[in-house]
Amino acid sequence: VPTGYSGKTVPPSLTSTGPSMLLIFDSDYSVVGNGFTFAWTSTGAMPLPTDMCAADCLIASIGDGVCKDACFNEQCMWDQEATRQQDDCSQSCNATSGCLASEQADGTCDTRCFNAGCNFDREDCVCKNVVHAPYGYLSDGSPATADYAPAAQLCWLIKPNGSHANSRIALSFARFDTEAHFDFVEIFDGPTIFDSALTPLGGFSGLKRKKSKNGDELHLLGRNTSQKGGMLVQFHSDFSQQESGFVFGWTVLPLPADGDHCAVGCNNSMRGNNHCDPACMNEFCQWDRNDCHVVQDCAPGCKTDHIGDGECHPYCMVEECNWDNRDCECTNVIETDSGYRTEGTTIGSHYDNDAHACWLIRPKLSGVTNISLSFARFDTEGFYDRLRVFDGAYNGAQELYKGGLSGTGYAPPVISSGPEILLQFHTDGSSTFSGFLFGWTSIVAGQTTCQCARRCLASMINNSVCNPECMNEACSWDGGDCWAQCSVASAGTDTTPESHTCFTMMLGNGECDPECMSE
Repeated sequence: VPTGYSGKTVPPSLTSTGPSMLLIFDSDYSVVGNGFTFAWTSTGAMPLPTDMCAADCLIASIGDGVCKDACFNEQCMWDQEATRQQDDCSQSCNATSGCLASEQADGTCDTRCFNAGCNFDREDCVCKNVVHAPYGYLSDGSPATADYAPAAQLCWLIKPNGSHANSRIALSFARFDTEAHFDFVEIFDGPTIFDSALTPLGGFSGLKRKKSKNGDELHLLGRNTSQKGGMLVQFHSDFSQQESGFVFGWTVLPLPADGDHCAVGCNNSMRGNNHCDPACMNEFCQWDRNDCHVVQDCAPGCKTDHIGDGECHPYCMVEECNWDNRDCECTNVIETDSGYRTEGTTIGSHYDNDAHACWLIRPKLSGVTNISLSFARFDTEGFYDRLRVFDGAYNGAQELYKGGLSGTGYAPPVISSGPEILLQFHTDGSSTFSGFLFGWTSIVAGQTTCQCARRCLASMINNSVCNPECMNEACSWDGGDCWAQCSVASAGTDTTPESHTCFTMMLGNGECDPECMSE
């Protein structure tokens, strides 16, 4: 064989031209694999008898539970009976954990095969994408102006070698945006998924911002530090919604003790010098002060450094700029097809000054064409504390209540023109009031119903059980089932509950209720 064999493809059977054969194996000093197993058998001038598959191997003896060197070759099916999944020479693995030969090296990580006797599932539980650099940065593979691919199955095994072998690793994210609850990044403290997880159960998902547009710090994924000298990063996405993805950077620990270096290989003069230095692409070095972020125009007036910066740029709301990477959307995404929310206050209290809240209703349910929105109560400081409702996923869409809602009174129901609706609430620094409660239900294409709302049956209304799918005006707000009792005054001569009990549905309904006149 002039070029030899390497990689993971099993070579074909070979037959020598004479009575001898030489095999030579060479490996370098970097990446290693599981190696190989080869077998041989001799052939003579005379053909084999019909009851033998190779010299000294009877066909009847294949798969009899005894490992026979003469039968352990391709001609004899590696001593494995066609009807059995386990060969006679792999019983030690099977006996130890129940792992079948067909489960090893099949591309799937099998827990029962992950042991020394089964050669640790022959790398099925290890990521093949090994990175040996002591520092650097990687992404999901998509550019700043595009989303990641559907059904992605990506992994990176960060395992520094040389003088940095067995060093601890610190990893952090420069940006992060995946479909919440469905597309996940998981990080493990070691080379396999059986090592300790460094992420919460299920991994990281959703949209994380460094800062909001008013400068307030928001939650960002924390720094993840390995202890074993290796770190496995895995990303899985489903077939539906995709987002702009993520960029992560890593560096080995410990950090340099001198004041001139922020991380191994990165000194202060390398940051902000208009040259991308992978050693500086980490949280300790402020992500090389954007040296690795190539700025270019993706649309008139929109540069790529505007995308995903936490501020809404209307001129970036085009497909070429990936719709501003959700900067014009809300990070509080609600994916249920019906339900209700308040502005966040508890019963009998007022909302806060300088409050900024949003709700993006985007049902995960397939086939949703419109969303019906209604209000059970509404009470804010007139002209100053305002709720705006947009017919879409960002605040550049048409408003369903022109000029927004403020003050005290009744707001009629509205229906969006599509499957998304955005609510934004902002208050000033002075007076506050009791706020509002809204409910929504989804309208699904092709579905007709005599019910008041999707999934709300007449028997569910006023049955003393709170049903979120009935919490809308069309279903009479579940007949009061979701309204909590907020106070009980002293009982008078009339002892009926209605005479001395105050329910939240009575607050801000335009009628004076003496039983509710308490703090």
